[in-house]
Amino acid sequence: MLMLWDKNIHNLNNDANLIYNKFYNNGLLYFDSIKLSSFLNKNWYKIEEWWYSESIQLIVKEFYLKYLRKENQSMRKLSNKLKKIF
Repeated sequence: MLMLWDKNIHNLNNDANLIYNKFYNNGLLYFDSIKLSSFLNKNWYKIEEWWYSESIQLIVKEFYLKYLRKENQSMRKLSNKLKKIF
């Protein structure tokens, strides 16, 4: 899950800013498509290692527990498919 975010279009409340700052500081969130592309080019062959690192998984889990409902099967299926891809 990598995100490209336009600050001029999307505003976050203070609660969401905390997790999105973690996303940004750990390479999950980008505000510049060139920087996102550079990250992908640099890490393409070790993207799974990065994705499954403890720090990234802790942030993803935090987001999941806070914003996604466990009982929502469609989101769980999407999450599982994304995990298989990455």
